[in-house]
Amino acid sequence: MVVAYSTADPVSSPIALSPARQELSRTQQTLLLLVNAVPDLRDEEDLQCLAFLAGELGILRHTPFYFSRGTGPHLPHSVVLRDTLRVSISAGLVGRENGCLRAYATPEAKGAEAQMTEGVSWLSMLVPAERRVLTQTVLNLHARGIHALSPSASVPFRHAVLGALGTAEGVDNVERRLRMVRLGLSQN
Repeated sequence: MVVAYSTADPVSSPIALSPARQELSRTQQTLLLLVNAVPDLRDEEDLQCLAFLAGELGILRHTPFYFSRGTGPHLPHSVVLRDTLRVSISAGLVGRENGCLRAYATPEAKGAEAQMTEGVSWLSMLVPAERRVLTQTVLNLHARGIHALSPSASVPFRHAVLGALGTAEGVDNVERRLRMVRLGLSQN
C-alpha cells in the first residue's frame, strides 16, 4: 500500500546556504516547526512518525512530505522528509543536543503554522515509543477504513492500540495516554 500526499512546492536546490542569508523552503519550514514543537525527537524514525501523524490527523493541512509504506510492520517513510532532514543538518539548521534533534533556525510562524504547533503539542506529550504505537494504530485503522479521530472510532482505536502494543508491560498506561491525545486532537 502506498500513501502519498501532493505538494505545491517548486523544486529547490538541495544545497543550503547560511540560515540568515537564504529563504527556507516549505519543507524546511515544516521540518523546523515540527522539531521546535517536540523537544524529545530522538531520531529520523521518530521524526518520520511525527510528520506522518501530523499529516494523517489533520494537524498539517497541506503536508509537503510524501509517505509510503510497505507490507507488514513497516512504518511510513518519506524520502522528501529524510532528504530535507539531511540537508538541514548539513546546513546547520538542525542538529543534536542531548540525544535529541534541535532546530538552530527559527521558522516563519504564520497563522496556519501556529495552529499546527498547537496540534503537534498533543503529540509532543507522547514519548517516542508511544508515537510509534500511535503511528501503527493510525495505519491499522486506516487499512480498515476508519479515521482515528472519528467519533465512532473509540472502540476500534482501543483494539488497534492493544494490537499494536501486544502483551507489553504497562499497556493500560500507554493506551490511556494515547486515548487522551486522541481526544485532545479530535477537539481541535
